[in-house]
This record gives sequence, C-alpha cells and structure tokens, in this order.
Amino acid sequence: MKVDLNKISSPYAEALLEFAQANKALKEIQKDAVLVLNFLMSSSELKKFLNNPVITRDVKKRFVKDLFSDKIGDNTLKFVLLLIDRKRIDILENI
Repeated sequence: MKVDLNKISSPYAEALLEFAQANKALKEIQKDAVLVLNFLMSSSELKKFLNNPVITRDVKKRFVKDLFSDKIGDNTLKFVLLLIDRKRIDILENI
C-alpha cells in the first residue's frame, strides 16, 4: 500500500503558511525552510538519523535544536520539532 505524501503533508504546509502570514513571518519562515531542506537534501546521514525509528524523539529533537537553534527562527524550529513529535519528519521535504 503506497502512502500519498502530498495528502499527508498538505495540512501541515497549509498550517505553516497560515501561521507565517498571520504573524507576518512569511519571508523568515521561507528562508528557514530553504536552509533546513538544503541540510536534508545534502546529508543522507541526517535523513537516515531523523527517519530511524530506533532513535527516540527526544534524541532527535535535542539534535535538531543543537543543529538549527542558531540558524533558524524559533517558529520554524518549533514546526520541525512538532513534525518530530508527530512522527512526520519524513514528510518535511514535501511541505
């Protein structure tokens, strides 16, 4: 059974866009998203780490905080951490 990633990622993308527009943070979040996606696309090890079911959410969140806290805004970081909490980090590239 194939999962439709667009169907799963659309609500997250819409929520992030609405949040960014409501808080006048669209440019910041877009810039942050590009940076995070570039990290993911350039590092297969990072993708493997984040998608590894054996590694706990807390370890993943701590790693992401350490990696991105000084590179992206708090709102974008919270969104990425939310995806980790909901076990949806694997759809980040589709958002």
